[in-house]
Amino acid sequence: MKFEEAQKVKEKYALIENYRSKSEVVSSVLHNIDVFSIEEDGEKSAFINYLHITNGAINQAFTFEYKKKLNETKEELLTLGIIEMRNATRALHAKSSSRLTSR
Repeated sequence: MKFEEAQKVKEKYALIENYRSKSEVVSSVLHNIDVFSIEEDGEKSAFINYLHITNGAINQAFTFEYKKKLNETKEELLTLGIIEMRNATRALHAKSSSRLTSR
C-alpha cells in the first residue's frame, strides 16, 4: 500500500518538475531581473516590452506603444519607456499594498 502512495507522490513531483522546467526562462538562481526591449514599427511608432523575472520565471509583462513625434532614436524611446514602466509598476505595487494594509 505504501509503495502505491509513494509512486503517486513521485508522479506528482515529476509533473510539477516538468511544468517548472518549461516555465523557467532563465536560471532560477536569478532574482528580481528587469528585461526591456524595443521594436520599431515603421517610422511612426515603437513598442517597448518589459518583463520582470523572479526565480527564473516571468511574473510581470507589459508592452507600451509609443508614437514618435520628433524622430526620436530607439535609445531615447527606450529610456522614456523604462522611466514610464518603472513609474507604472511602482504605482501598481503601491496600489496593491495599500489594499492589503487597509483590510
